[in-house]
Amino acid sequence: DLFPITSVAPGRGSRSRTSSQQPNKPKQQIMEALWGPVRQWLKSSTIKDVVPEGKVVHMVPEEATVRDALDVLTRHKILSVPVVGSDQVRGLLDLSDIAAAAHHLTFKEESDEAFFLGKAVDTMDESMHNRPVPAFVQAPVITMLQVFARGWHRFLLYDTDLLLYGMVSQSDAAKWLWENKDKLGLLKDMPLGGFCKDFAVTIDANKTALDAIELITLNKVSAVAVTVDGKISFNFSSSNLRGLEHFVDLKMSLSNFVTKYGKKEPLTITKTASVLDALEILVTNRVHRVWITDSAKGDGAPVGVFSLTDLMTLVVTSIGEAEKNPKPAE
Repeated sequence: DLFPITSVAPGRGSRSRTSSQQPNKPKQQIMEALWGPVRQWLKSSTIKDVVPEGKVVHMVPEEATVRDALDVLTRHKILSVPVVGSDQVRGLLDLSDIAAAAHHLTFKEESDEAFFLGKAVDTMDESMHNRPVPAFVQAPVITMLQVFARGWHRFLLYDTDLLLYGMVSQSDAAKWLWENKDKLGLLKDMPLGGFCKDFAVTIDANKTALDAIELITLNKVSAVAVTVDGKISFNFSSSNLRGLEHFVDLKMSLSNFVTKYGKKEPLTITKTASVLDALEILVTNRVHRVWITDSAKGDGAPVGVFSLTDLMTLVVTSIGEAEKNPKPAE
């Protein structure tokens, strides 16, 4: 269920608060003055305000193969497609699912036929990362941000007639926040220090693409920083699989793999940078993460990462709208 359950007020039998338990009203009033306008803006805006007008949703039929779906993802430079049956959307298939399928295949038969000719509908949710959680397009933006803070990257949207309206992604949300940055209040000037992950999953460029996929799968992250002599050289994620021709290519070293299929230059920032600095990099470069490096050391070694999920978590936490019992990010 996308919509959080409202907390139930205590009954008559509940113990009353002592004076020491009473909320600090002056502090609450200050916090409300600081964050209330941001919270109200995110509650009064709807997801429809976020979805780009005329955005096309590319789909594949349920009988499509992984190769068919990969061709669509590559041709349109997208990360996910709905898989549709005769009368309903069966689910979402994205490149993380295809990467997870490649990892699972290493324990079975490694061949182009086993990999590419598998059914797209059977590969959905291999990553257990992007499930087809539906939402009404008229739902408030805060609901969308809460879902994204769980670690979900995108979900389908329906109108009031229960017809498919489109799809919204973390990238759409970040772009909308950037376009409305003047309404973010204190958020935009907050330093990244306490909000980015203090670790980065790294791998040497001499390791294979399959090794990188294994790290991504086992660590439940969406990307790894590829290093040369300890310094971050490029970024590797499931999106690197777009255009994949042969399963055996995944056994290439990462250096050779990106030479053939394209390299993603790493984007870095320091912990002293502001949230607005990070948001600008994420949106203008259309990326999902920025790597944190230690400027004091100046060695280019990644020490953390700030992702779109971290951004969504920061927003809902800062305005006091984080879910009490959120579904763990997968």
